[in-house]
Amino acid sequence: MLPGYTKKTNIWAGLGILLQILGFAICMAAASTHSQAIALLGILTLVVGQALFIVGCCNYAIGKGYTGVLGMLGLFGLPGLLILAFLSDKHPVVKTLDFEQKKAA
Repeated sequence: MLPGYTKKTNIWAGLGILLQILGFAICMAAASTHSQAIALLGILTLVVGQALFIVGCCNYAIGKGYTGVLGMLGLFGLPGLLILAFLSDKHPVVKTLDFEQKKAA
């Protein structure tokens, strides 16, 4: 996986998951208080969280060498992320200089 996309994937997907959990908690609180305004806030938080998770999955797909459209597997949540995780990486492994090469230089 390309190094720059690892950080992007972790940030976007992680933030998306956290917002989805927060949105679910807000919706549950709204159900107990019967507040439509709080329920709307919870639904909006869920939708934004899902969108951020999909962006993270798109970054993951691009980082592995696939098209970003494949990141739409994020619509399926964690199972979609697992599918992306099991796809092979199309980028060659980037190796850093080992100790012997550094010493010779």
